[in-house]
This record gives sequence, structure tokens and C-alpha cells, in this order.
Amino acid sequence: MLHNFTTLEILSLSYVNISSPIPVNISSPLRYVDLEYTHLRCVLTESFFLLPNSLETLILRGNDLLKGVLPKIHRSNTLLMELDISYTGISGELPHSIGTFSSLNILYLGGCQFSGSIPDSIGNLTQITELILSHNHFTGHIRSTISKLKHLTYLDLSVNSFSGEIPDVFSNLQELCSLYLYHNNFIGPFPASILNLTHLEFLDMSTNSLSGPLPSKESMLPKITKLDLSYNSLNGNLPQLHYYSLEYLDLKFNSLQGPLPSSICNTSSLILLDLSRNNFSNLIPSCLGSIANLIVLDLRKNNFTGSLPPLCAHSTSLSTIVVNGNLFEGPVPVSLLKCNGLQVLDVGNNAINDTFPAWLGILQELQVLILKSNKFHGPTSTCQSKFCFPKLRIFDLSRNDFSGSLPAKVFGNFKAMIKLDGEDT
Repeated sequence: MLHNFTTLEILSLSYVNISSPIPVNISSPLRYVDLEYTHLRCVLTESFFLLPNSLETLILRGNDLLKGVLPKIHRSNTLLMELDISYTGISGELPHSIGTFSSLNILYLGGCQFSGSIPDSIGNLTQITELILSHNHFTGHIRSTISKLKHLTYLDLSVNSFSGEIPDVFSNLQELCSLYLYHNNFIGPFPASILNLTHLEFLDMSTNSLSGPLPSKESMLPKITKLDLSYNSLNGNLPQLHYYSLEYLDLKFNSLQGPLPSSICNTSSLILLDLSRNNFSNLIPSCLGSIANLIVLDLRKNNFTGSLPPLCAHSTSLSTIVVNGNLFEGPVPVSLLKCNGLQVLDVGNNAINDTFPAWLGILQELQVLILKSNKFHGPTSTCQSKFCFPKLRIFDLSRNDFSGSLPAKVFGNFKAMIKLDGEDT
């Protein structure tokens, strides 16, 4: 049918169940072809890339029955600016001829079955702005020729098997906003050239084997919004933080140590702070209770000491507070009464010395309350409010020094734990 449309320029059949081979030998001057999620059933061959030279956009995304290898193209399609074959069944190595698409702005090859090394010819794509090679089986090192891609704003090499140290190839990529290198086999220190990326907003290098201390440079990454270095082997102290735009900081599962710097209070835009499973110690800066937008605070499995700071004293956004497995002492801070949206409070496995905090029952959104393995003592009194722990689903006060009887009224309030016959869980 398509052979009859001799003047057709735009073909968009995305999400239409075609369930047929890719149409080839089209004579019309197509500029835009979108066959995304159309259940194409065929083997990708070179003939499809011999469509008219007018073709600027080719989208085959989401056709998992589209098989074959990316063919070696022997001529340059100088107009092709967007190529998206992500989440298809394409496999094999990325051919050297990928560099012939010198006009490409966007190249999406994520979620395929590619293997082998990235060819050096990737550096010929000097006009490219977005390059996604994630969720494949690429191996080897990051090619130094990537430094030629000066217009890159988005680079995703995540979920592959890249190895070796992350090379200092990023200094020239001054327009880069998003860099994803997570879930590979990278080793060595934090790459210094990344620190010069003044427009970088999203950096994820989690789930690698990076080691050594975090860099300390006051002017680094001024626009960073998300920084995820979790699941590595980073060590040393946390340097002074000057990330005024930072919203997500995830450093869990490393070997960082020492006290938290007071400058952590400068990260006033923080939404999530996860420092769990490190070796941090000393007191927590009291200013943590003043970060207005903070929703998740996870400090579990460290060596923090002293009393819990007055969380929610000047902020009511916190929904999750987890400090399990530290050395905290003293009482549960009464400032938690201001955490109106608090859903999870886990203070287990510390040395908190207090009576049963029945007053927490007025928190209408609280679903998880973990008090186990502390020095709580006295009777488990009931709260005085009409609705006491109305949404509580998990309640653990084991391994403490509580005494007296368990008042039935306490458990009678746990309406969210009750499952009536015929109800779904």
C-alpha cells in the first residue's frame, strides 16, 4: 500500500499492531518514519537504511521481534538526525560504520542485545546531543573519542559490562546535563574531569567498584540536582558540600566515615538524603531538621552518636525517617509531632532511653513504627487522641525494657492491621 503514496513525507504508525515485516523499497520522499511498538516481525537488513536520502527520523523502538544485527552501512545518509532502535531484538556488535551517520543528533540503542566494544568511530558523530547505549552487553573501556562529542547533553552507558577506570574524557563535554554510568564494572577513583561539567544536573555512577575519597572542590557541579554514588567502595570523609540545587543525594553502601560536615545544611533543596550503610560517626548536625523540602532521611547502619536532632522542628515534609543501627541515645524528639506526613519511623537498634512515645499516635499518616532493641522502659500507655495510630501497619517494640500489661486499647486502635473477611490485603 505504501508504494502508492509517492509524495508521502511523514509516516507515523506508532502503537498500531502491524505484525508484519518492515516496509522497504518505498519510493516516496519520506522524512519521518515512526513504527514504535508496532509488533514488527522481521530481520533488520541494510535495505531498510537505503530508504530515500530525505529520511531525517527513523524510530523502530519497542519491537522486540525485530531481530538481526545493525548492518554495516557503506554510504552516508547525511540527513538522518534521529535513529531509535531501542528495546528491539537487535544484537551483535556495533559496527564501525555507525560513524557514517555524521548528522545524527539523537541515537537511542538502549535495551537491545548489543555486545562487544564501542567502536572508535562513535567520535565521528560530532553533531549528536543524546546518546543512549544502556541495558546492553557492551564491554571494554569508554572510548576516548567520546570527548569529541562536544554537543552532548545526555549520555547513558548504564547497565552494561564496561570495565576499567572511568577515563578523563568529559572535560570537552561542556553542554552535558545528564550522565548515567551506573551498574557497570568501573574501578578506580572519581573521575576528575566530571567536576568541570558546569551544566551537569544528573549524575549516577552507582553500582560499580569506585574507590578512594570523594573529591573536594568548592565550585564543582554547581547545577547538580541528583547525585547517586551508592553501591561503590568510596572511603574517606564527606567533603564540604556546596550543592545548592541538589535534591537527591544517595551515598548508601560505601565506606565513607567521619562526621557529617556542617555544610550539609547548605543543601536546602534536598528531597532525599540516603547515607545508610557507611561508617559515619559523631553527632548529626541539628540543622537536618530545618531542610524544608526533605522527604526521605535514611541514616541506618552507621556509627552516629548523641541524641536525635529536632527533626521537623522547622520542616514538616519528612515522610520517612530511618536511623536504625546507630548509637543514638536520649529520648525520641518531641518535634516529630510536627511531621504531619510521617509514614515511616524506624529508630530500632540504638540506645534510645525513653518511655513509650504514645504521643506519636496523633500522626495520622504513620504506617511503620520500629522501636526495637533500645532502652525504652515503663508501661505501653495509650494515647489520648480519638484517632490513635489510625494507619499503623507495622509495629515493633521488641527487645526493650517495657513493663506492665499490654493494654488491649492500644491494639484495638490499629484499624489498618485488621483484615475483614472478603477484603483484599
